[in-house]
Formats: sequence, structure tokens, C-alpha cells
Amino acid sequence: MDLCVKGWREEMKKIILLKKLNEYNLLKDCISQLLLLYREYQDPSASESLKKERRKKVIRFMESTQGAGVSDIFPRTITSEYADESNTGIVDMITLTKITQERSKESTSTTKERRKSFSSTDTDDSATSHAKQKQSERLTQLYLQIQVLIVGNKSASSFYFSLHQKSPDGKLVQITENFVIYVTKQSAPCNTLDGDQNPELFDRLKVLFADIPSSSYDNLYLVTKVFTYSSLSAQEKKSEEFKCQRGYGASILNIGEKISDLQQHPSVQINLTIFIPKESEDFLNMPEKLLAGAVFEQAPNSTGIPLQLSLISQELSEVQAKYPNVPVCHFLRLQTVKPGMSMHNLFVVIKGGELSHATLLQAKNNIMIRVKVLDNSGNELKGYLSPGSSIFPQKLDVIETDVQMHENSPIMDWMFSVSVPADKLISTHLKFEIINVKSGKGYDLLSFAYLSLTSAIGLPIEDKDYQLDCYKPLKNETGASYLKEKLT
Repeated sequence: MDLCVKGWREEMKKIILLKKLNEYNLLKDCISQLLLLYREYQDPSASESLKKERRKKVIRFMESTQGAGVSDIFPRTITSEYADESNTGIVDMITLTKITQERSKESTSTTKERRKSFSSTDTDDSATSHAKQKQSERLTQLYLQIQVLIVGNKSASSFYFSLHQKSPDGKLVQITENFVIYVTKQSAPCNTLDGDQNPELFDRLKVLFADIPSSSYDNLYLVTKVFTYSSLSAQEKKSEEFKCQRGYGASILNIGEKISDLQQHPSVQINLTIFIPKESEDFLNMPEKLLAGAVFEQAPNSTGIPLQLSLISQELSEVQAKYPNVPVCHFLRLQTVKPGMSMHNLFVVIKGGELSHATLLQAKNNIMIRVKVLDNSGNELKGYLSPGSSIFPQKLDVIETDVQMHENSPIMDWMFSVSVPADKLISTHLKFEIINVKSGKGYDLLSFAYLSLTSAIGLPIEDKDYQLDCYKPLKNETGASYLKEKLT
């Protein structure tokens, strides 16, 4: 199945470059149907006889669509273009379709080989060597490759992947930075939120979670959060409407339950199911609730996220040489510091806030927090912020959280990093703008807060929780006067 999906993904890249949207959507539907069949096959509650029948359905579907020979799914003209009503008459279309069906019959021998591959167990020598390694503490690399991202929400989206551990009180604690992917409303990867599709990124949906201690395997979870990116209007009509991120769905995978398979095989195929909250306020704690057994509805029109996991017992530098240009997500607290390593990252998590001013409480607000980096003279410093590691690395001028709808006491869990050069750190602070997003165009600045990045004696601030006071917006503010004045 993996070979089949990879073939289709390559074809999607070609189709989107030709701007053949109809063919692109047809191919996306094929992938969705295959993943749906495969998800049914993986259902642990199914009986053995039912699993066998469902496996046959998966195989028959791959055979009928040519599997990795996906270029023959759709009829083509003599110039290799996809045949449609714009370039092919009805008689020629019928002829081309018959030719395509004949090619399908000729592929029987090839699909038998794929059937054998699908049903067999991988016994590669390099895989069995994993099980024979010593059980002493060691650092390993978790390699994650995503095949496609189709969740069916029909809007531009962002995907955040990260590793978590469960604390003694049952709370999930994020232990790595985020791996972030943006996609268009057609589910094609793009460089930025609301950007145009970039077919080159289809081959770069990969990440390394670096230097994972073997002692943490039993308490390790892959958390996926999906956010939509659109205006708050019921119908988005104008491109200039203010757009924002909103929580859409989430998934959680218990890595510990897959460790045995990961140690015995070079890679393990997983299909993440995306669930959606019953109410918007349920979104934040969805992974914890899913882990506790809570039942949520599966995202409509979504067939899940197919991915491959590999656990590699090699030094990070060796793995990076094997997988060049693959983004790396480090632990928030590094497990090891190697000679020559230099990192100037401050990780910040916005946990939420509470509006208490009587004027602000007259109505429920749609709260978003915008973060900027400023020097102590009030000048914005550009390019020092990042939402996490990404397939298209970028440093941002501004970070914006997701919007908490109709909420005056928003609870968030929004992580980002700040990378300010050491020589500028002492004169730098973060400014947090609390915004009420209006439906359609525009927003109101409700209040703001700030946090200096160094202590009174010039050292980087401590690793601890901070509760910041929020102030009224200042009229005609100049030169970060709030750093010196007494505010209300």
C-alpha cells in the first residue's frame, strides 16, 4: 500500500504543476478511498475472517487502479496530457478509456507481486539487529515520514506534530518542539499559511525527532493537532478579510505500544485518525481525553494521515547524513550537548489568560494573542520567531495563536520559539497583544502585556511559569514607554 500511495503522490505533483484541478481531485479521492479501506482492515475489533475479506478489498482496489503504475489511471492524449472535454472528443475519449482498461489487465503479474509484499512480514537482517541491541540507556532517532495530508475540512490548514509524555497526574506534557506543515484547501503542501501550493514539498513531509532516551519509550506519545485557517465569516467572500487559525481536530499515537514493532522492522506503517471536538472548548484537551478513552467523532471526509515511523539507533549526525535536508525537532531540554553545538532558542508556551475589566466582559470575545519581539526603544525586531521546525524553514516577525471563540477566559497551549542573538538579548522583550477578532474584516486590540528576556542583572530569564499583567492599549505610544511608566 505504501508503494501505491507514494506513486499517487508523485502523480499529484505532476498534475498540480499542469494545473489540472479535476484530475488532482480525482486522484485525491482515490487516495482517500484506499486509506478508508485500509483503516477498516486495521480495525482491531474485526474478526480474522472479516480482516481477510477487507484485505482482499484493499488489494482489489490497488489492482483496479494500477497501484504504483498510477500514470495509467486516467486516459492520456498522444502528447501525454490528461484527456478531458477540453482537448479530446467523445469518440477519442472512449477509445483512450478502452486502451487504459487493457493496460490494467496486463498489470496482473505486477499486482500479484504487490499482493505478496502486502501480506508478508519484513525479515530484513538490519531490522532484527534492533532487537539484539543492549537494553542499556541510549539515544535514538525517531524518523517520521508523512505520505499525504487529507482531512476534508475544505480550507487551508496547519498541522502540528510533537512528542509528549504523561505526567503522574495524567496530564500530557510536550517535550519536543513542533513540526509544522501548512497545506492549501486542496490538501497540497505550501510554504506559508494561505500560500500557494508548492509541489516540491510533497517529497519533504519528513522529520527527525532527535536523541530520544530509550528509558522514555514506555511513556512517549505523538500528538497531532490540526488548525483551519480562514476568516470568521460564514461565507468568506473577500481576500482582504482577516484570517486566523482555529482548532479543528487532533490525534494521539502511543509510541510505546509500537516500540516492539519499531525495534524489529525498519519501518512501521501507521494511519492516524483525526477526531474533532464536540464543542470548541473541548479542542485543547482532546489528546488527553482520547488517551483516557473518551469518544469523539472522526473528522468527516477524512481518511486519516498515513505515515511511516522508523526508530534508528545511530548518532544524529549519522542519520542526518543519510537523510539530508530533513528537519530536526529537538527536545525542549536537550538530552545531550555535543561539541560545536550552538542553540539560542527560548521556548515559550502561552497557557491562556482572563479578561476581568467590566467593559470587556459586556460581550463574549473571540480571543487571539499576537506576539512580537521589540527592543527596549520600541523597535520591532524582524525574523526572530518560529512556530517550530518546518519543511519550509522560516523565521517570522509575528506569532499568532489560534482563536478562542466566545471566550473571555481563554485556555491555550501555544508553543513557539524565540531566537535572539546573545548580544541583543539584554535589550529585548516580547510584547503580547490580546486581540478580539471580528467576524469578517478587522479586529480590536483589547490589552497588552510584555516580558523582558533577561533578568535585572542581565542573565536570561529563568525557566519557570510567568503570570503577566495586562494593560490598556496606550494612545500614541512611542518608544516602548510602557517599560518606564506606571500602567493600569
